[in-house]
This record gives sequence, structure tokens and C-alpha cells, in this order.
Amino acid sequence: MPTSLDGTEALVLSAIIECGEGALTGLLRHLPRPHGDDGAIVARMTDFDAQLSSVNFVWISHAHLDHYGDLPIVVQAIANAKQELGRITRRPSKPVLVVAPSKVLKYLDVLLRRSGSSTNDDFYAGVTHREFRQSPFAGHLRALVFDHALPVPPHPRRDVRQSDKTEREIATEYYRPFASLRNVEVEHCREAFALVLELNVPSESRQSGGGTRSDERPSSFVLCFSGDTRPSDNLIRGCLSRPPDGTDPRARRQNRHCRRQGDAPPPPPPPRVSLLIHEATFLDDPRGRTDAVKKRHSTVAEALRVAKRVGAGACLLTHFSQRYRRVSVEDVVGRPPDDGRNPHPFGWGVASDGMMLPLTRRALSKLFGLSRCVDALTTSSRSEGT
Repeated sequence: MPTSLDGTEALVLSAIIECGEGALTGLLRHLPRPHGDDGAIVARMTDFDAQLSSVNFVWISHAHLDHYGDLPIVVQAIANAKQELGRITRRPSKPVLVVAPSKVLKYLDVLLRRSGSSTNDDFYAGVTHREFRQSPFAGHLRALVFDHALPVPPHPRRDVRQSDKTEREIATEYYRPFASLRNVEVEHCREAFALVLELNVPSESRQSGGGTRSDERPSSFVLCFSGDTRPSDNLIRGCLSRPPDGTDPRARRQNRHCRRQGDAPPPPPPPRVSLLIHEATFLDDPRGRTDAVKKRHSTVAEALRVAKRVGAGACLLTHFSQRYRRVSVEDVVGRPPDDGRNPHPFGWGVASDGMMLPLTRRALSKLFGLSRCVDALTTSSRSEGT
């Protein structure tokens, strides 16, 4: 999951969610050159290793091989990149945290530590979803995630030399991308979990090199990933239990002040879930509905209903069965969309291999149009091929 900032072209790979077969090849193929706070250091590493050295944690939803098949080689590649960065900077490398079911952690332990793939026994720390929340070391584990800091990329329209910056501006050039991480148990198999991840996004003034005010807070982006599951009441409660950003006491005081002054109130608060990535293994036809119940998956219609119930700002459908050559917007809706209009009150779309999306509300509101464009291009390519 690359961390991107509004107004910049920089991407830093800070977390990996799911790690099925081909994950490492996919990252190598699609990740761009990273942003680094020290260009000389980045130049001494390959672009791919520079990206992997920034990975803070790997999260696996459940113990099915299509979700963790590449985990050992990905963890080893991250460890090697971190060790290389440590040699260059002469600083000790930090272990990558792996949050996964116990079966997956045993598999990882056998293939890496006991096979002698690495001479460093501390190159990763494995923990189950429940241990992350309530083990005696839960506080330390959470600190590994929440204390992780990344450099704020310079704004592309502003060139500020290091010598021109004040001490305060230099101190605020790092931000912590992860505000909270919750594992929510869902209905699929033993130790199956969904992820609710809250991200911090630096303000525009920080990105432009203008420093920060003492009362300035980063904006919040909440990502929910369902993993494999039936429509889950646990997941819905987990999403709805998080108060929206607008319920902050300072926001309520601002609303009361606006009403007293007669000014227009501030815009409504953002949705509790900015982006819901929900599995939609089967289409909403008789066979698909039967198989979804039998195999504990969701249909495309069920996934969109979950998005509506949690009030998601956008929904991305993914994890389609291999019985379908490709799933289009028309397949999901069941008919050609009327006048090209989105039939749902939120942005939604169909995931495809290699898709990279900016984690911004404006971009995600255009998901439906993006999916229709992909459908048109795919149809055109097939027509030219025949």
C-alpha cells in the first residue's frame, strides 16, 4: 500500500496488505521510483530496494495460500533491503512486523528462520491478530506501527533549499502515516480477519514547505479491507464504531460559533470509512449467490450493500472468482448503466491487476467513471484482437 500525498507525485511503500503468489513480481513491475529524504542514500540502492526498506508491516487476512503464498520471499526481500539501508546509513535496521494467523506465522518461521535463509534472527517480528490487540507486548507492537515516520515529500511547485528552512520546518518534515489499526474477525474460516486502518495525511501547508501551526492536525483517511468473508455484521459494527472526524470537540465548538455569528456552517464531516475494499468473489446470479453462501464469500451486490450500510465514501470490488474471465461494471449492475450514471450514492469500481489509486476523496469519487473507461478499453482491445 503506497502512501501518497495530495499535490505530489511521490509514493512510499509503507505497508503490504495480503501477499499471494506473484506479489513480489507485481510490486517490482508497478512501483515507481521512491521519494527519499536523502537522495544520495536512495541513489546507492536500487529503486525497488529503496521502496522495500520503507515497509513497516505486512498484514495477512487468513490462512489460504492465495493470500500468503509469496510471504516468505517478500519478508526476506524486505529484510535484505533494510539491512542494506542500515549498512549505508550505519544505523541498525528495524524488523518488519508481520500480522497474520498463527498457521501463516508457523509457515513463515519454518521457511525462513529454520531453513537458515537469514543470519539475522530479528529481521521480522510475527504476531497474530489477537496478540496485536491484547498480548502483554501489545503496546510495544502497536508502537512499531504508530511510531513509524516517513519524510514529507517536497511540493512539486515549491523548491525550498535545506539552508532556507527554519529549525521548526525541518522538525516537521516527517509524519507518522498510521493513526490506528484494528483487526476485525469476519466469517470465512478459522482466524479470518478484516482490517480497519486509519492513515494520517499531512496538510497542504506542510507539503508546500510552509511549516505547521501549533494547533494543526493531519487529515484522516480510513481504509477498510474486508479480506475474504460473508457480509459481516462484525465488520459493519467495527466501521460504524469509529466516530467521524467532524465529531472532534473543536469541530463542534466551531459549528456553535458559526451558528452564533450567522455564518455558513463548515462542510459536513467526511465518511467514517473513506475507502472500503471488499471481496466480491461471485456475481449476483443464482449460481453466484448459492456458491457465495456455500464457500463463505460475498457477491458483488452484497459487497455494495455493505458499503452502503457503513456509509463508505468509496468502494472497490476485488477478489473475483477465476470462473470469470473479467468482471465489468455491466456485470455488476446487471445491465448497461443508464446514461453512464452511477446507480449508487458513493463512488465504486472494479479492481484490476496493476491498478494504482491515489488515496484522496476526490480521486475515489471518480472510481465509477474509471472502471467504465477500463471496460471500454478492454472491449476495444478484444475487438481489435479478433
